[in-house]
Amino acid sequence: MLSATRGLIVVAALSAAAWSGTRALGQCDREWIPWQGVPGVDGRVYAMCSHGPAGSESLFVGGRFTVAGDQAAAGVARWDGERWHAVGGSLTIELGTPNVSSMAVFQDQVVIAGQFDFADGLPVSHIARWNGTSWQPFGAGLPRRAAEVAVYGGDLYATMSGATIYDPPGPGIVRWNGATWEDVAPPGTLDPDGVIAATGMTVHDGRLYVAYRAQDELQFTRIASWDGESWTGPGVAPDINVLHLASHAGALYCGGTRTTPSVHVNVRRWTGSEWATLPIGLLPGNRHCPVYALCSMGGQLWIAGDFSLITTGWLFDLLMWNGSQLAVYPPVNRDIYSLTAHRGLLHAGGSFDASGSTALGAVAVYDNGWQALGAGTNGTVQKIKRIAGDLFCTGSFESIMGTPIAGIATWDGRRWHGFGTGLAGVTTDATMYDGSLVAVGYRLHPSAPGSPRANVGCFNGTSWVAMGGGVGTASSYVWQVEHFENDLVVCGRFTQLPGVGPATNIARWNGLQWSPLVAQNGPVVVNGDVMTMVRYGSDLIFAGAFTQPSRLVGRFDGATWHPMGMSGRGGWMFALCVHEGDLYVAGNFWEEDDEERQLQGVARWNGADWENVGSGLGRMPEVLTMASTTDGLIVTGLNLRINGELIGGMARWDGQQWTDFGAGSALIRTILPEPGGMLVGGDFGVIGGVVSAKLAEYRAPLDIDRDGAFSVSDLFAYMALWFDADARADWNRSGEVDINDLFEFFAVWLAGCP
Repeated sequence: MLSATRGLIVVAALSAAAWSGTRALGQCDREWIPWQGVPGVDGRVYAMCSHGPAGSESLFVGGRFTVAGDQAAAGVARWDGERWHAVGGSLTIELGTPNVSSMAVFQDQVVIAGQFDFADGLPVSHIARWNGTSWQPFGAGLPRRAAEVAVYGGDLYATMSGATIYDPPGPGIVRWNGATWEDVAPPGTLDPDGVIAATGMTVHDGRLYVAYRAQDELQFTRIASWDGESWTGPGVAPDINVLHLASHAGALYCGGTRTTPSVHVNVRRWTGSEWATLPIGLLPGNRHCPVYALCSMGGQLWIAGDFSLITTGWLFDLLMWNGSQLAVYPPVNRDIYSLTAHRGLLHAGGSFDASGSTALGAVAVYDNGWQALGAGTNGTVQKIKRIAGDLFCTGSFESIMGTPIAGIATWDGRRWHGFGTGLAGVTTDATMYDGSLVAVGYRLHPSAPGSPRANVGCFNGTSWVAMGGGVGTASSYVWQVEHFENDLVVCGRFTQLPGVGPATNIARWNGLQWSPLVAQNGPVVVNGDVMTMVRYGSDLIFAGAFTQPSRLVGRFDGATWHPMGMSGRGGWMFALCVHEGDLYVAGNFWEEDDEERQLQGVARWNGADWENVGSGLGRMPEVLTMASTTDGLIVTGLNLRINGELIGGMARWDGQQWTDFGAGSALIRTILPEPGGMLVGGDFGVIGGVVSAKLAEYRAPLDIDRDGAFSVSDLFAYMALWFDADARADWNRSGEVDINDLFEFFAVWLAGCP
């Protein structure tokens, strides 16, 4: 931004501020306000292709997701090298979940295939093409789920999966003749309709090769080649279930899975007479080692899968074979399902969201290391809370709003800041104790990667250290930490305190060492997970999945455990909350024994027993969290119902009735009430129809400083965001923060609230 422009903006802002002093302040209508998107997509990527003018091609990705970057994009999205774009309207299906499994470029259009019935409301039946402006069908489409598409000899071919009880039988390989799909399945099987399932497909040495299974040979894979008129060999079944085919360096390769373990990577090369294993050394032990994708690029064969190397014992996802040597590439934290060459670099799609400390989002490019396509928050947010007046966020992220931070971060009003190198694992809660920041979770390595998973860490000002040897073992969980009588109390799923001895799911730290929770008659033995706790007066209330020393809920006053258990049956308590002086508990539970006591999902303590909260939230709801707000008692979870009708993921109790809060299907795990509304976090990409990954807030749009009022301070708060080019300053939602956003904000701000 030019300095002259900056000066003009400041003058304009000051003039507006001076003028604003003559008018009254007021409250504004509230709505869901986005923070930022994801560094990629928010689900899984199964297919990719590169398409567009040479040198400026776009990367198209398909799979199972709802958000790409900061755009709503259900199933298909496009990366232009700078930002993400939606591709047409959403993919939908009448039964099941829509999914894209393969992509190709045919007649200068991007073709998608998979499991879907409609594209932007248009009937397409498992296969569609994007002409640059809209989706178009291929006739009546395909009769069942498509596995792969490929172009050969100017024609489009598609393979289909085996028929299910929901799909009609039919050929596994078809060709589009310009008007309809015609069967081109290899003959010679017992099934009169040809093959029942076909998977891998590639063009090699001037022919189309297809891997398939026949009705009479379900346990075998055949491979046949097609010249446009007839089928020929190889025909010999490899010793693997072939899912992928690739042409590389003049040879045909296949990859897949085995029904029995093997000491070889499941990749085979056709020698002309047999399928040979790659001479790349043996794997440790006998493992299935599935191969999910093959790609020939830059003179090398790239192999994605799940396999180990005997020299290190680490799991790897990506190997590169140059014909004589094997190279191992940095792993991602989950599977790679698709590989493609785009603008001269290898791109991968899958279910991953990180590589080491690098945040990713199910799609990434390899360029001297894995790099994300875009910026955002890449992992679940477990807790948002204020600690000593500062805003903190914990979770399983490696990046929060584009800033590389692992596990725990604090917000200064404009930026997120981390602590040391962060925390590997999942950070579930945090607090301050004796002047130091304490974090708890599971799979945590407070000291360093590879150190014992202590699950409780303390930040000493420069680095994280295990707190008193930690709590539990590598398989333990610590869900929450709370202050109690000058000590810290943690709860979760653990049975041991390292160096101390047994402790059942609750432990206490006195500043020097850990100990079990002890009552007057000895240690408190809790026989199941303790999921949550809350201060209620001078006592601590615990809730979870235990049945002893009381069922699901108990109260500890510092000396005695007091039962607050429930009758009937039901499963887990996930949340506790004090609202308007009353104690509430919520989770996945109900009572059937007494028709007058249908405590469905949420219950209130009346001083002697638990009672209904209205008509409850239906049978078998799963409430994940609760919060006391100025709007009432807010609960979030799954399978919430009001008067029998399924609602979204957030409900409100106003003291008289339950209502849908309008958050949609967002999976919300934490709520922080604020003067102007609330902040929420979880595992979502869209909330209330607004794209906002993992974090969002509910407030009046003009209440930028979140104080619950509309004043001149909101103007200066917005200007700070604008000068930082913060995504939240994109007032007109154009995808860029520019001068138009500032002028539009000024216009709205000067007009005030309706």
